[in-house]
Amino acid sequence: MTCVIIKRTKKEDRQTRGYEMLTAVERTKAMAVRGSGAASKSSDNGAQIHIGRLAEKEMDLVGFATKLHPRAAHLGRNRGKQVSKQGKVSENLSTELRTEDNKLAKMVDTVTCCVKVKVPDSLRPVLDALVRKAQACVARMLARRMESSSKYYKELPCVIAKSLIAKYQKNKKCKQVTHLVLPVCGDKGKQIKLEDRGIRIPALFKKEVLPVLWLRWPVGFVRSAEFFLRSGHWYAAICYNAKAERQLCVTGTVGVDQNSVGAVATLADPQNGKVLHLGFNPAKTKAVWRGQKANLQSLGKRRLLHKIRNKQSRRTKYENHVVSKQIVDYAAKHRRCIVLEKLENVREGKIRRYVEQSQWSFYQLLRFFCIRLPCAA
Repeated sequence: MTCVIIKRTKKEDRQTRGYEMLTAVERTKAMAVRGSGAASKSSDNGAQIHIGRLAEKEMDLVGFATKLHPRAAHLGRNRGKQVSKQGKVSENLSTELRTEDNKLAKMVDTVTCCVKVKVPDSLRPVLDALVRKAQACVARMLARRMESSSKYYKELPCVIAKSLIAKYQKNKKCKQVTHLVLPVCGDKGKQIKLEDRGIRIPALFKKEVLPVLWLRWPVGFVRSAEFFLRSGHWYAAICYNAKAERQLCVTGTVGVDQNSVGAVATLADPQNGKVLHLGFNPAKTKAVWRGQKANLQSLGKRRLLHKIRNKQSRRTKYENHVVSKQIVDYAAKHRRCIVLEKLENVREGKIRRYVEQSQWSFYQLLRFFCIRLPCAA
């Protein structure tokens, strides 16, 4: 590398800068006084005073001459743009540098899986100490909804505080938490790291590894993990992406009637003649629920009414989970294609009275089908 120092003499510096400053002063003064002689005289005096002050200083210019790398030279020719690893001009270089590790940007045939594992006793003290602090923080989160930043909860790790804010504080329907869950966001492999024998969460367990028996080998990174206490034991529910298996070749079809009488759904298999009535009678059950809510509403017991409404909603969700699992398992075992009826606009016309007898959440049942079918196929 060669260093070149160029010095100007005071005379050259005075001439150059005096000309520049004189021109600027004359221009401004002429605009203010409209070209009068007094303005010209005052501009000359101001320029001479300013030149005298600048002449006392000496300006040094330092230049560096070195051999540039070809990639840097290519970058200089493409001003305002960036160059990727392959030498291509790109507007966003940082995104292209991470394409090798970014599984979201690639077309990968994957399905989302969840595995439940028991936390070993060696890692339990960490969770026991953390859950006490988390309970106090969650109570503050629900009382102060505006404090939605991890800086207000410094007693918790940052990743835990952010996950609790997203899970409880951002949920406007959440008023109280009885069974606390400690969520951890994977953050594309930064917070939850894959190991040979399981996963490692540096924010909680430092270098300790949580052993996991994978049902399917993960692809990419772990999406999230949740720790919860049940019957005196700590468990972890780990959500990750796995490679989708090859689709099965179907040997027939099964029809599902979602609005049948006396059951949530009825499955019929024309190949072997089997008919399965799945679930309880939604019409009678919903009639009993409507009677309970009407009595409580007439008595003005709104808190109890809200409690029973949530209980009935959980019962509906559970029944839909059970029915969808039974139908999907039967179809996967016998290699059948599931045919569902289209229930859009069924409340219009003569069949409206018959359709509204059950008042069941059939759209929720359809959503559960869409979740389970890709994993089973």
